[in-house]
This record gives sequence, C-alpha cells and structure tokens, in this order.
Amino acid sequence: MTDQARGAGYTKGPDDGGPAFPTPFLATEAGRAAAQALGGMSLRDWFAGQALAGEMASYAGSCADPANHADEIAARCLKIADAMLAARAKGEA
Repeated sequence: MTDQARGAGYTKGPDDGGPAFPTPFLATEAGRAAAQALGGMSLRDWFAGQALAGEMASYAGSCADPANHADEIAARCLKIADAMLAARAKGEA
C-alpha cells in the first residue's frame, strides 16, 4: 500500500496492512489532518480483534477465566492476524 493510500497521518509500520477502514477522505488535506490527530486502527489490529472475538466466544460456558491467559490469547490473535496479512499479500485472500 502506498503512503498516499495510507494517509499522511498514518504512522504504523509497513507490515500492518494499512488502515482498517481506508476512505477517499484520507486523500484530502482535511482527512490527512484528522488521521494525524485521531490516529486509527490498522488492518492487523482489526484482524486481531476479530480473532479475539472468536477466542472469547470459545470461553462461553466454560469454567476457565480468559483473563488468566490474556498474554497467550493476545499472542495467538496477533499470530492469526499476521497470517491473514501474509495470505492477503500472496493473493490468497
């Protein structure tokens, strides 16, 4: 993704998939200023959040407390997000 497509205010790394919800607004001066002021969610963050929703659903009705495994769950969600970005980059998605 080009820097222009990301928006001038977008500051995350190159391997995060870019903004989760890019819009033509980011191509305008006002959009770039808003993005810089407000930040935003990367596609990696979005994918990880979606994986997290699935992880939390798997705990429904169980006796296990997901808070006791938060670091492991977070690592798994980010690994899934990275795999999704890699598949996307290869054209598999």
